[in-house]
Amino acid sequence: MSNPIKVFFLDQFDTTSAYYRIYIVNNELLKQRLAYSTVANAVANNLTFKTKDDFKNYFLTYLIKSDIVVAQAPAKLEALPLYVLAKELKKPFIIEVDDLVDRLHGGFSQDRILEHERLWNIRKDLWTLADGFICSTGYLANHYSRMFGKPAWVFDNYIDFDDRRWDVARIDTGKTIIGYMGGDSHADDIKIIEPVIEHIIDSYDDVDFQFLYFMPDYLKQKYRGNPRVRFIPSDGTINNYTPMMAQFDIGLIPLEDNDFNKAKSDLKYLEYSRLGIASVVSKVGVYKCVENNINGLVVRNKTDDWLGAVCKLIENTDLRKGLSENAFDYVKYKRNIKLNAYKYKEILERVNAAQRNKQKAAL
Repeated sequence: MSNPIKVFFLDQFDTTSAYYRIYIVNNELLKQRLAYSTVANAVANNLTFKTKDDFKNYFLTYLIKSDIVVAQAPAKLEALPLYVLAKELKKPFIIEVDDLVDRLHGGFSQDRILEHERLWNIRKDLWTLADGFICSTGYLANHYSRMFGKPAWVFDNYIDFDDRRWDVARIDTGKTIIGYMGGDSHADDIKIIEPVIEHIIDSYDDVDFQFLYFMPDYLKQKYRGNPRVRFIPSDGTINNYTPMMAQFDIGLIPLEDNDFNKAKSDLKYLEYSRLGIASVVSKVGVYKCVENNINGLVVRNKTDDWLGAVCKLIENTDLRKGLSENAFDYVKYKRNIKLNAYKYKEILERVNAAQRNKQKAAL
């Protein structure tokens, strides 16, 4: 029997992306003894170093002892010597990416787009060193494989059902809470549901809206002082937002049909479903896992379609309950990291095999 593969994960520190793409993967590989692995941030946070050289030497020890290095969307030139060393040591160097980071859509400010372009120019130099990519969607895998001429593998996002931070209760306020959770990359997407919000607030006294983590400035201004459309700040970590997201009865996922969104995964739906929230989602390719009227409602990006779906869920609590239960079961039995971690091991084995073939060809 061959020895387990040893993986050194380089994360982006404590972000939601790192949680899904690095931390729960690392934890499950270890729990199931599918691989030996460690995460750079975990190493750094659990040890005290007297000097930077002490940290660097300890850090390099993990690199040297590992079979594969997986770096999450690196964008700092300071890390370049580490990746160069990985290449010199003939360690496969894989980029983990779960977003379309080489371009942004028009919903961002010009300053934000310029900063993104600056970071992309750094990333390009780093990513050319990579031996391949692990991506959260097929769209991303095809995109970066073509761009860099390297292999790319797909590993979907999954939910960790052993993580008790998801076991939070809803507080019954006697109101139906319609919620949205997302970041500032979705400012234009939220415009799809802006007229829906206005109509619902005018038509139902017992329905409130909550925007968690991000709410566009134009909506903050429009509903300033209105307690029925609330913005709830969050630092974007699991600890912080799951208790607040759990208060939603209906979760909205509007997405424009553009390249940036085509690269997105269905993570928001997974999170809503894990918490027993019925979802209404845009009819775009990202959400193929949602079967209309079975485990969610799928709608075209037309105001009447969105309004009809949301009103249906407000008025039909039995439908809402059935959709949320089916959505929870889908996530538990199809998108559970415990049942799918072996797929990551298979990717690691392919990476190792490709490296062996490359070395043979070089002889």
